[in-house]
Amino acid sequence: MRAVSLPFPPVLHSPKEDVAFFAERVLPQQCVMVAEEGDIVAGFAAYEGTWLLRLYVRPQAQNRGVGSTLLSCARVERAELQLWCFQANEGARRFHARRGVREVRLADGENNEERMPDVLLLWQRGWATSDSSER
Repeated sequence: MRAVSLPFPPVLHSPKEDVAFFAERVLPQQCVMVAEEGDIVAGFAAYEGTWLLRLYVRPQAQNRGVGSTLLSCARVERAELQLWCFQANEGARRFHARRGVREVRLADGENNEERMPDVLLLWQRGWATSDSSER
């Protein structure tokens, strides 16, 4: 597994620490879905209960429905999903808004490891989406 860094949050852990976190915490405790294109991981989502804890799509695979598919799969057996997103991640915020996910609370980042302002997002079954293609 190769660690991937996002362009805006600070790097807090080494790639070795990131791999250990996934091996010891994410994979054993969360439901993880992986989207592949050939033999390459295009994206993944991890959730636990009503929390979508991770949703990542490789930049080269974006705008091809990978994120929409992962999000749709996480919604199948749930009446709602909630997740945190960095306020600075405008692309992710637009992605979720087009799929009926609403911003319900802004926070200053005091409670996240990166100490970056974030936003709590919520989706509930039956809410309309503004993007019928969900791409």
